[in-house]
Amino acid sequence: MARARSASDVVASLSASWGAVAAAGDDPRRADLPQCAGAGGVRAVVASSRGKHTSRVANDRAAPDDETVRALQAALHEARARIAVLQQENDAFKENERASQAQQQVLQAVLDESPDVIVVKDHEGNFLLGNKTVATLYGTTPDEMVGKHDGDFSATPEQAAFFRQNVLRIMARMETEVVLETSTDDTTGEVRSFRSIKKPFRGPDGLPRILVIAHDVTDLQRAQARVAESEQRLQYVLAATGEGVWDWNLKTGALAHNQRWYDLLGYREEDLTGTQHDFERCLLDEERAAIFAAIDDCTNRGVPYRQEHSMRRADGTVLRVFDRGDVVERDAAGQPLRMVGSFADISAQVAAREVITRSLREKETLLKEIHHRVKNNLQIISSLLALQADTVGDDRTRALLLESVARVRSMALIHQKLYVANDLSHIDFGDYARTLSTELVSTLAPDAHVAVHADSVELTVEQAVPCGLMLNELLTNALKHGRSADGRLDVAVTLQAQGEDGAFSLTISDHGPGLPPDLDIARSTSLGLKLVHSLVKQVRGVLEVERVEGTRMRVRLDAEHHG
Repeated sequence: MARARSASDVVASLSASWGAVAAAGDDPRRADLPQCAGAGGVRAVVASSRGKHTSRVANDRAAPDDETVRALQAALHEARARIAVLQQENDAFKENERASQAQQQVLQAVLDESPDVIVVKDHEGNFLLGNKTVATLYGTTPDEMVGKHDGDFSATPEQAAFFRQNVLRIMARMETEVVLETSTDDTTGEVRSFRSIKKPFRGPDGLPRILVIAHDVTDLQRAQARVAESEQRLQYVLAATGEGVWDWNLKTGALAHNQRWYDLLGYREEDLTGTQHDFERCLLDEERAAIFAAIDDCTNRGVPYRQEHSMRRADGTVLRVFDRGDVVERDAAGQPLRMVGSFADISAQVAAREVITRSLREKETLLKEIHHRVKNNLQIISSLLALQADTVGDDRTRALLLESVARVRSMALIHQKLYVANDLSHIDFGDYARTLSTELVSTLAPDAHVAVHADSVELTVEQAVPCGLMLNELLTNALKHGRSADGRLDVAVTLQAQGEDGAFSLTISDHGPGLPPDLDIARSTSLGLKLVHSLVKQVRGVLEVERVEGTRMRVRLDAEHHG
């Protein structure tokens, strides 16, 4: 069979004929036509014209008559038109060919740049096409893959056999399947997971082929595994803590809970509506307003929701819970969208707390009663000493008894203050100093002018008793010996806090003649000064004495010494 000539070949031949005709001009008799389809057509027209004459001319170059010339001219015009059409078809063919090549280049670029594995296999499972992604996995190039199968590149025979059998089975059924499969990197040994879409189709030869697009889901599976692990750990923690968890969609009102929430309140999930009404139905009427006020503070003012309240269980019993939560999602305008939280059953803790509170109240009552009785006993002792002083004729002995009365009263005053105080473990020593100063002045020197400047200093009972005795001794000494030369008795009592750590100083000053310059308080024979020296050592304080314009005695106590 003769080979069919292409459009390009025909156009080339006709172009040569057209050139010959053009060289002859309007006289076709001058045209030297080549042996081509176009020239043959012209010769056919010439032969037809010459058949009308009785004599035939063997030579085509013999001069034709006018009719033959006209026939040749017509044939030439027809040939010109045919050549022009064929030229246009040829140009269009070339343009389509260039466009097709460009499209193939774009398609190949898309395939190669895709992160997914893309392959086409024939009916035997051999590669017809593969992109760069799969070629990289196999350590080769897309061109090298054509005509070969997975086993030619994979070091894992089992894996290659699975791929081949899988695509052959799908092509036999001619139904698209989605397959989850793994592939081992021969270089690194890493196993990657793929979600593969495998679509069979028939090629131009009628034989089945298959398109495989495999998306690497390894990272997604690992992320999902981490999320699942994290959720499992959270469930373990929640189960261990016994927390009931709630998740509230503030926009729709939908309210979801974990199983522990239902267990604590005795409900089944199907018993409830899955909305905020489930929460509201469990609240006590007297607590409802306070709870929703706290929720409003959280959603509108950003205050974390923390509330202790009661919840009514399905059987009607009441559960005491500690409920807490916060807004975890807001829209672009800052409006709350979602709030999550949890609550814990604290019924046992509340019951224990109530028992402890009752016990503390009982102990406070008992301790107050003890302080009251100690105060009364000290007052009895004080009264007995005062009565004894009244029966003593010796002034010195009487004075000593009255000093003892004052000391006992200073201790009784501490127990009196504790008896009326809300805090039974601490005493406001500033308030104590003002009260004791007033009592001593009224007893020892009613005409004295005593200025008391006292900060609020909190002392324990163990600290207050020795400090109270020191104040009593120093102030008594000032009231007895602090008169100035003109007979005035001006005394200043100053209690000054030193910072916020509990350190303080106690100063008593007067304008009397002062202590003798050679007096050593540590070696003094005075009972009062001996007592002061001993008490200062007991509280690990420092005693300072100034002999300028009278006497100024200051006791300093650091926080670490008396705390």
